[in-house]
Amino acid sequence: MAETYVLQLNPAEIHPKMSKKALQALAETRAAEIINQIDIANKRIEDAKEKAKEANKMESGGLFGGKTKKKVDVQGEALVKTNEAVAQLNTFIQHSIAYTETSVQFSQIMHKTMTDMMQNGFKDKDGQIRKLTDDSNKSVKYIIDKLNDYGKQQKMIEKKHKKIEKDQVEIRDIVEAVKQKATRNFREKSKIDNEQNMKIEAIDDTLKKQGKSIKKTDDDLKLIGKKIKILFILSISALFISICALLFFILFYGKIINRS
Repeated sequence: MAETYVLQLNPAEIHPKMSKKALQALAETRAAEIINQIDIANKRIEDAKEKAKEANKMESGGLFGGKTKKKVDVQGEALVKTNEAVAQLNTFIQHSIAYTETSVQFSQIMHKTMTDMMQNGFKDKDGQIRKLTDDSNKSVKYIIDKLNDYGKQQKMIEKKHKKIEKDQVEIRDIVEAVKQKATRNFREKSKIDNEQNMKIEAIDDTLKKQGKSIKKTDDDLKLIGKKIKILFILSISALFISICALLFFILFYGKIINRS
């Protein structure tokens, strides 16, 4: 079984409030440690492969097959060590990728830092500048490619979030516009209703006044009719009296003339 990789990476050491300068310093330290660990793991794999090659060159046979058994044992041991070293490297690479993707800003800094170190070399624990072996170069490039994919993915997510935020703002604006329009329409309708109510009240007052005026006119006409009727009766009565008086005069005057 593969032994646990030496370098322990703790994502908790990357805080959201860390300055860019602090993140850069941490990235440089951890990138060098990661690359160094990868280089060590690849050397272990290479050593295990060399032992496997040496085992393949060993002689077989011997008394009671002793040499063959020894050769098989060495080959088996070399294969186990090779597998362990490969498993250890793969595990460490996956942990390194997870660590470097702790935050978008840190992954961008790690991407640039590891790219520079892959091209220009890195400082080992003794402070010596070392160039990566071809196998280590491939491993580091794999991590860098994953960081690049992570960056693209985050950009897509950020783009989607911005679109969602934009859509939400547009929806809020539309809702607000509809609310404002509804409020204006309600106020305008209320104003029109008030004006109509005032007009209706004014018409009602006018009709009431006209009704009173018509009633007064009707009453006046009735009174005038009564007065006309009384005058008519008085006129007829006076005419009758006048006629009676005239007849009386004629009769009385006629008698006087006859006597004479």
